[in-house]
Amino acid sequence: MDKHIVVPVALFFSFVWVIKMIIDARMRYLYLRGGSPQTIAALVAGEERMRRLGMLRWGVLLTTLAIAFVIIDRVDVDASSPMTWGLIFGALGLGNLGAYLLVRREDALIHALLPAAPAPTPDAAPPAPPQAPTA
Repeated sequence: MDKHIVVPVALFFSFVWVIKMIIDARMRYLYLRGGSPQTIAALVAGEERMRRLGMLRWGVLLTTLAIAFVIIDRVDVDASSPMTWGLIFGALGLGNLGAYLLVRREDALIHALLPAAPAPTPDAAPPAPPQAPTA
């Protein structure tokens, strides 16, 4: 791989990440400024859940990746062999599936323990999205 391409690619992804963070912050600001207390509580609860699920996913992924590296070391496979790459990508795939199954199980437990929310009536209007402030 050409070493001169790494910096522009990293710079591009950095710009994309900064733009995403600015847009997310702006949307949060608009929700907090014009949202009802229920909307704000749902936003905070949703972000906390996403943070928790992200930690769970990374934990499962890193654990399965570590197991793959132990298997690679025990089998004494060459680093550039297809078996090595197959074990690494297979471990990442199994880790993603494992995290998905854990989240599904957690969601099933939560829905079994919490009472069902009342169904919205057909004549109820959906909540309006937040509007940008006018200066």
